[in-house]
Amino acid sequence: MVEWPPTGPVKVWHAERAGGFDAVLAHIARDAVDVVTGPRAQTISRCEVPGCVRIFLREHARRISCSTTCGDRVRAERHYRLHQAGRDG
Repeated sequence: MVEWPPTGPVKVWHAERAGGFDAVLAHIARDAVDVVTGPRAQTISRCEVPGCVRIFLREHARRISCSTTCGDRVRAERHYRLHQAGRDG
């Protein structure tokens, strides 16, 4: 869990029991909290592709999409738009 006092985010770890599915979920949650509150938090970005609601860790300054699928959609739409403009004009 992340508590957000005025001084900034604070990680709080509570485990109800060790082992099993709950432990796996707790580990994933702890890793997510570490990403959000850690040094990589500055690289969290929203996908800029229209209609996509995902977030991702931007590893390159020019990256705008969360996945190759979203990137392919942008390139296909741009290609279609350029070819339509060539037919119309």
